[in-house]
Amino acid sequence: LSDVMFRQAKAQVEAGLAPPPLFRHLLGKFSLAEADGAWASIEEADAAGFRGLTSSVLVRARRAVAPDEDCLREGGFAQFCHSSRQLELQQSPVVCFISSGASDQGMHSAIITEGCDGEPTHGAFPPNTLYRLVEVKPA
Repeated sequence: LSDVMFRQAKAQVEAGLAPPPLFRHLLGKFSLAEADGAWASIEEADAAGFRGLTSSVLVRARRAVAPDEDCLREGGFAQFCHSSRQLELQQSPVVCFISSGASDQGMHSAIITEGCDGEPTHGAFPPNTLYRLVEVKPA
């Protein structure tokens, strides 16, 4: 899986595609913390003052544009639930993933996994990606 993702990431860079900001809810059904419990303490600094984590799971996130523009709601994030076939509000902080360019230390960008009308709508980060908390904004 990682090999496929890294090939896609390389093709993305060569094509000049820059992923947009992507979003995912921190807590609740199908959340970051449900997939990897380390996300629950993302805001806690370690002994050196670093706030972040290396997640052991594949992280998927989406853009807040049509048809998903209503995923960002007051009070949290609307997650599609397959059993009800509806968006269900997850009362949770929302994480915004900001991609940046590659460096000599590797890729720093979401890998685009889905799109609509030529625009990227979903992206993923491979397992063992290092995430750094940049800022926390009040709801």
